[in-house]
Amino acid sequence: MTYTTITLLAFGFGMVAVLNASAPPPRDDQPSVCNVLSDPQEYVGKQIAVEGILTIGEHQTLLAAYPSCPRGVVRVESESASWRLEYEKAGGRKGVGVLATVKGQIVISKKTHGPAFAVSSVRNIRSLPPAVPK
Repeated sequence: MTYTTITLLAFGFGMVAVLNASAPPPRDDQPSVCNVLSDPQEYVGKQIAVEGILTIGEHQTLLAAYPSCPRGVVRVESESASWRLEYEKAGGRKGVGVLATVKGQIVISKKTHGPAFAVSSVRNIRSLPPAVPK
């Protein structure tokens, strides 16, 4: 199985420059996380790995781009709840998200008939960095 890996880094320009210097140049066929989450129907059926904000809500779980981008949110569907304990350990609770690397496939939801992220695994769960005052 081939995954398209999409990574968002917002921890400072120095770190990004070092990582970019050691990372291979982006491929033309590797979409950005904002592209995937802004237009998920274009990626239906594709296996992807996304780093973003995972948030459990009252009636649904959402995956949002980090840092945010316009329309960068998709509903999450997961048959496994094995990641929820780590979610809570990292400070996640109803309405409070955590950063995580989520692997899965964009599907058409049986519940909402719209695009959703069918999760196969959730890794690297950690709390969000503190907000920077403006």
